[in-house]
Amino acid sequence: LHRRGHVLVWPGWSNLPNGVVALEYDPDAASLISAMVIEHIDEITQATRGLVQEWDVINEPYSNHDIMDLSGERVMVDWFLAARRNLPQAPLYLNDYSILSNGGQDIAHQNHYERTIDLIDQGAPLTGLGMQGHFGDNATAPEKLLSLLDRFARFGLDIKITEFDINTDDQDLVDDYTRDFMTLIFSHPAVAGFQFWGF
Repeated sequence: LHRRGHVLVWPGWSNLPNGVVALEYDPDAASLISAMVIEHIDEITQATRGLVQEWDVINEPYSNHDIMDLSGERVMVDWFLAARRNLPQAPLYLNDYSILSNGGQDIAHQNHYERTIDLIDQGAPLTGLGMQGHFGDNATAPEKLLSLLDRFARFGLDIKITEFDINTDDQDLVDDYTRDFMTLIFSHPAVAGFQFWGF
């Protein structure tokens, strides 16, 4: 049985434990929070070693960047290095949304994702790219999906669709787009996996 872990660090105040958020205005917040995050990564990866085969190390850094604002973007490299110390073989992913969805038109988000990949990949063991797949009535055209997969495949990392769903009342769209989307992604050599976000 293959299990994915989601997620080691979701670095926005609204997604962090109360004990971390309480330190937001502490004069030593940067060093205190950095130490707490590393301790958390150690605790979780050691407790689940052998039970969880791969991890999303960071989730949604485009809109959840409060820790990076406090401590600098290089902390993301530290988080991947901490995960690798305890998980010498596990695939380690960066996960984010709106890379493939919204008609494929969220350029700012895609550019941020690319810059984040560059930063992490130069100093840490990033092995995979998680792309959430939350679609609505404005489902991204197949040609655009292929161009986006090609864009990010240049990193040579596995791509996984981590959270696929279609939020619409149009059942024909759900049926047809699910079929076409799965056909398309599994035709792409960089795509290593797919999972639904509920049923």
